[in-house]
Amino acid sequence: MGQSRKELTNRMLQVDLQPNIGLEGDDRRAVVEILNKLLPLETGLTINTRFAHWNLRGKDFVEQRGLLSSHSGQLNLILEKLTERVRMLGEIAVDRLQKFFANFKWGDLHGDAPDIKELLAAHEVAIRSLRESAKKCSEEYGDEVTRQFLVEILVQHEKMAWELRTYFET
Repeated sequence: MGQSRKELTNRMLQVDLQPNIGLEGDDRRAVVEILNKLLPLETGLTINTRFAHWNLRGKDFVEQRGLLSSHSGQLNLILEKLTERVRMLGEIAVDRLQKFFANFKWGDLHGDAPDIKELLAAHEVAIRSLRESAKKCSEEYGDEVTRQFLVEILVQHEKMAWELRTYFET
């Protein structure tokens, strides 16, 4: 006749609570797709920055090492925040490793450590991608929070790019 307490508890635990945050499910999932496509880009830049940091040489070694160490820390935080944003939207960050690697640019990781110009170019790619993604989140999906979140990351990349660009100024 009635259900046992254990059965009711099990049924309640199995409920998948979707966020009710003012974004329709399809829009929310589309925004998550955007964020999940940014993860491999950010991961590649993080790896390359770390690789450059490990393999620096030359007269500006100490100064560049400090700068790249700082950039590595910032990039690690960006990755953490990206995955947290995906989770806030009720989804899994890169739910399949295959999806991650499909968007990962293996050509960006090559045998030689990247130099400052290559890192600068990678930041500029990230900036353009973030700018486009922020606009899309706002205009197509009405997600102003994620737009602002991406703009904050974009500003961090612009600062890192500017710091790298100073090595080429006379």
